[in-house]
Amino acid sequence: MDNQPPEQRWQMINRAVFAPLPRDAVEAVAGPEREPDLYVIHLSVAALDLTGALNMACAVARSLAFLPQLDVGATHVSQEDNQNVRHWVFCNMILPGRQRCGRRADHHGPCDSAGVEW
Repeated sequence: MDNQPPEQRWQMINRAVFAPLPRDAVEAVAGPEREPDLYVIHLSVAALDLTGALNMACAVARSLAFLPQLDVGATHVSQEDNQNVRHWVFCNMILPGRQRCGRRADHHGPCDSAGVEW
């Protein structure tokens, strides 16, 4: 290997370092491939009323919608002392093509998968 040109040596090292690991090796470290469990992150915010809390939740959800791990449509709001009563932020109705309505939960008119309402 020492008598090879530097570019060829670099290519050999690069292939060895960045070669995909065998599935057995990946599963030994990460465990077998499976559907991830779902968790809820509780994030308390200060709001004067339910409408303000819903608007805040909408803004937070839409600002984090780029994260594929989030189910933005499942965003809901509850009072800190009454967490069993949930107020949905988005409609989330299932539409043709397995899309979901992106409009607010209390929207008027037809559902829309691309509906962005602020």
